[in-house]
Amino acid sequence: MRVIKFSGLIPKLGRKSLPVGNAEIAENLDLYGNHLRPIKLPRDTGEKLMTPCGEVFTGKPATVHRAGSVYVAWDKKVFTSVDWTKKLGDTTFLFVDDGVLWRQSAERILCGQCPIKVGICRPKDAVVTTEVIDQAGCERTEIPYICAPYNTCDNVEHPPVPVAYLFTYVNACGEESAHSKPSEVMDITWGDAVHVKVEDKNVPDNAVIRRWYRVVTDNEENAHWLKVGETPIDQTEFYDTNCPCDWACELSTENHDCPPDCLEGVAAIGDNLTVVWSNRHFWVSEHNFPHAYDLNNEYRLRYPIQGMYEITTRLEGENHYDLIAITHGLHYVIMASEPNQINIAEIQQRYKCYDNTACHGESEIIYSSKQGLVAISQKGEELLTGHLMTEYEWEEFDPRYIRLTYHDDRIYGFNDEGGFIFQLGSDKRREGEFVTHNVIVDMGFTDEISPFLVFKNEHIYEWGQGEVAIYDWKTHTVVEAGMWRPVACKIISPDFDNIMPRGHAEAKLKFDEWKRKFPNGDISNFFLVNKEFQQHYSYLVGCRPSVDIIIYADGKEYYRRTVSSTKPFLLPRKYKAIDWAIRVVGSLRIEEIHLQASRESLLGSR
Repeated sequence: MRVIKFSGLIPKLGRKSLPVGNAEIAENLDLYGNHLRPIKLPRDTGEKLMTPCGEVFTGKPATVHRAGSVYVAWDKKVFTSVDWTKKLGDTTFLFVDDGVLWRQSAERILCGQCPIKVGICRPKDAVVTTEVIDQAGCERTEIPYICAPYNTCDNVEHPPVPVAYLFTYVNACGEESAHSKPSEVMDITWGDAVHVKVEDKNVPDNAVIRRWYRVVTDNEENAHWLKVGETPIDQTEFYDTNCPCDWACELSTENHDCPPDCLEGVAAIGDNLTVVWSNRHFWVSEHNFPHAYDLNNEYRLRYPIQGMYEITTRLEGENHYDLIAITHGLHYVIMASEPNQINIAEIQQRYKCYDNTACHGESEIIYSSKQGLVAISQKGEELLTGHLMTEYEWEEFDPRYIRLTYHDDRIYGFNDEGGFIFQLGSDKRREGEFVTHNVIVDMGFTDEISPFLVFKNEHIYEWGQGEVAIYDWKTHTVVEAGMWRPVACKIISPDFDNIMPRGHAEAKLKFDEWKRKFPNGDISNFFLVNKEFQQHYSYLVGCRPSVDIIIYADGKEYYRRTVSSTKPFLLPRKYKAIDWAIRVVGSLRIEEIHLQASRESLLGSR
């Protein structure tokens, strides 16, 4: 019996019918290269999670977002998205909390400033009134015509013109609302000023400016609203004394409503568009305006939305930032080039997504279902664990509440007892493997820049930077042709200290003599005095690298031993059996395990 290939779990196929190399137990292992290698445990980075208001986060995180060098955490599921406008700097991001769309950045968090509400409501129930003030407006000036230098305004006909006024709100981020109801139309003549007054009892909390517009008609009798001034929000009166040449830009926010109430999430989509949703409804913003939505362009899916996730296809030239919409029923791919040009494609759905279990993969979304792990993309869905285990075995990993993270072609699952590591095997140099681990954390996190981080007890840990873990691996049950009994065993590991240093006998005599003189002394003192014996340390104190090997016969423990070298060792001749298995527990790399019925076959198997 020779084991030269170490693979992960395939519990679905049963203990006695596993392919060569697959295991009944595979915990805390990195099986890259078909060798037994322990994973490295996480190491504390010394950093702390922060709240959106710049305080140190306390509690158990359920969502984490990276903004610059700051990791922002919430104790509930919160959807975040890039902010195309970057109004607060390069680290600006959007998130939905308590039904409201917010904007925040790393700079504000480090300064202890809370997030800013995105968007501003249009004026409601505001009444705009106007009053003409004779000859208090634009002064009459000379008009320098060619060859007629002394023409004045009196020589030009200025008939009365109809005017009306309205206003919009502007917040501190420069976001402008849709307009109010216009005032009554009135006629004015050249040189008159207009006193505009508003009665407004429902001013939004985040409004800082009123922006005033006046209607102007072109040569084709089309009406245009042009900006004529701004006033602070606490000022309810405005005097329009502008000349025609002072009129500014045209109103462009007729349909720029603020994000709807009771939002559940936000996501980015192509062409600098932002999507927000609530229940089964979603809305698409204007280009580069995540605060502006035409509520008339409301889209509705058949089932309540669990989440929308941005994905980028692997194929060059395809649309970027398409959305995968996961609902309580069917799933959809959503593509958009304009706010009112949305393409919604239905994906065939066989595996229902458990709430709050989805994570981003390389170009797909991965989530937990009753049947196993599922990957969904524009091409459809795929049951990743279908060949590994049945839904009854998958139930042992608590799939309703499993916390998934994708990193480096692996899916990490975390539950209250540990979890699993699933090597997908898309890289041709690696095969797909499934192993378990006993690292208990609150959740994992990674993105395009961050390393793989995990969070526990409000601390941030980096995966794979700490000490090596103690692994546990057991072969599949090997069924011999008849009654069989092993005689000798050997383990090959590059981590064994196989070459004994010269002068070991002298070192052992000196060490034994020192122990008799100082039975309670600190061993390190011996090596400080006898520095020439430091290379014998592991041999003298009995701390040589080792692993524990356990041999099973017909499901019962047959023999157990701690092995610290590649030297073969004999086994006791207890009884013969048909079913045999080998289990190793330790932290050393192992390349081969030999279990033979004779010493001759053991020597010839290398």
